[in-house]
Amino acid sequence: MKQVQLANMLYSGDNNDSLPGNEGHPFKGGPILGVAPNNPMWVAGSFATLANPSSAPAGAGTNVFLLGVLGDTDATLGQLTGSIGNYAKNAGVYHCPADQSLDLVVKKPHIRSCSANGFVGTTRDEANMRPDEVNYLYKIFWKSSDFTRISSSDVFVYVDENPTTINDGFFRCVPDRGGWGDFPAVNHNNASSFSFADGHAEIKKWRSSTSYYPVKYAYPATKPFDAAGQADFQWYRERTGMVGLNGVSYYGY
Repeated sequence: MKQVQLANMLYSGDNNDSLPGNEGHPFKGGPILGVAPNNPMWVAGSFATLANPSSAPAGAGTNVFLLGVLGDTDATLGQLTGSIGNYAKNAGVYHCPADQSLDLVVKKPHIRSCSANGFVGTTRDEANMRPDEVNYLYKIFWKSSDFTRISSSDVFVYVDENPTTINDGFFRCVPDRGGWGDFPAVNHNNASSFSFADGHAEIKKWRSSTSYYPVKYAYPATKPFDAAGQADFQWYRERTGMVGLNGVSYYGY
C-alpha cells in the first residue's frame, strides 16, 4: 500500500502537482477506463461483479497491463492515460497478499486489491456528472497543494476494497450518510489497510461487527451501526477529507 501511495506522490511531482485521475465511468467515449480517449486514471479497467458481470476489457481482473507496469501501450487495448504504473512497476504491490478472492470470470486472483478515495484526484467529469457518487458540497482534492485546511496526514488516498464491491479503481465514499458506499476489505483479522496523502499507511482495526462485511460478491443490505460501529464510521468519515466548499471543516481540522 505504501508503494502505491509513493507512486501517487511521484506522479503528482512530475505533473504540475496534479494528483492521479480518479473516476468510476468512461466519460469520453472509449469503452475502458484509463485508456484513451478517456480521462487520465491512476489505474485502468473495471472488474466483473455479480451486479455487472461484464468486465471492461474482457479479462480485466487478471490483466496486468491495466496496472501500467508493462508500459502504456498495448496493440489490442490501446494507450493508457494517467497511469501510475511507471512509478510502481512491481505488479505485486497493487494486490494485498491476504486477499484470497478470485475473479468471478476466470477464477484466478485479481491483479489489484486497492481503490482510491472518490474525493482525491476526482476528474471533473466524475464530479460534475455523477453527484450520486461525489457530493460537490465537499472539497475535492485535485492537487497535492489542496491539502491546506486539512492536513495530508488526515486524508486517506488508497484503501484495500472488499471484493464484494471492487470493480474500477474509484472507491465511492458517502461520508455524509449513515453507511458505506463501497466497502473496505477486512483482510487483516477484521482490520482494513489505508494509505494517506502524506505517504504513511495505517491498519484500522474495526471495533464492531456492524462495521465490516464478509466477501459475498453480491451487494448486501447495509447493517445498522451499533454504538461501536458508529465510532468506527466516524473514524472513516474524518479521514475522507470532509471539508465544505466554504472552507469550514466538519471535524475541527
